[in-house]
Amino acid sequence: MENQTLENLIKRISQPAIFFYPRNVFEEASGMDLKALDVIGMTNTLLVRNSIGNLKPMESVVEGMLIINNKELLDSNTFEILKMSNSLDKESFLYFLNKYFQSLDTWLRITELTQNDAKHQASNYLSGIQSYLELQHKITLNHKTDLVKRFGKWRRIANLNKTFNVKLPSFEEIKNRKPITIPKSLKENPVKRLMTEKSKPNVDTVDADLLINVFNVDEELFNNG
Repeated sequence: MENQTLENLIKRISQPAIFFYPRNVFEEASGMDLKALDVIGMTNTLLVRNSIGNLKPMESVVEGMLIINNKELLDSNTFEILKMSNSLDKESFLYFLNKYFQSLDTWLRITELTQNDAKHQASNYLSGIQSYLELQHKITLNHKTDLVKRFGKWRRIANLNKTFNVKLPSFEEIKNRKPITIPKSLKENPVKRLMTEKSKPNVDTVDADLLINVFNVDEELFNNG
């Protein structure tokens, strides 16, 4: 049931849509000449995908109207994700959220390429479609921004805890957690500080220093002193 829900939400990220796959990206990745992909319409052709997943080459600017309802669809996704955050156990929700963000990031990249490069590379590009391509990217970007605001901090810390096999935090624990302050002197030269400091260092400070300097954890998770 959870996998089905995830699959449906991921489909709604990119259905309906207008997009293209730049051939040069495939060629750079493979090191091969792939002009034949243009002939079959796989690359350098603007494609229209409707709400049930059917694909066809774009033929008219009017088809850009498909994009208009994307905001409502992605807002509906946000609502469903909020419900899942309250109904799933935290490990299942973290798995779901990571998969969703992975698909969202991939689609966001495609919408960015489409709005920036289709006008130069797509064989069936029509100037009137540009505003729809930009709207599509903006709606997708706004959706990710909203999700990051709601779940980004929890997801970062939950992924970190999972890496170190620590119990995943609740949303309330993240909301009420007091940031760790790292003294500037320790941050500037942690090894020398730990070797020469006569007094025993604060455990939270050492843990934060190790996470940042040894395990390359995002320093934004902590407040700098």
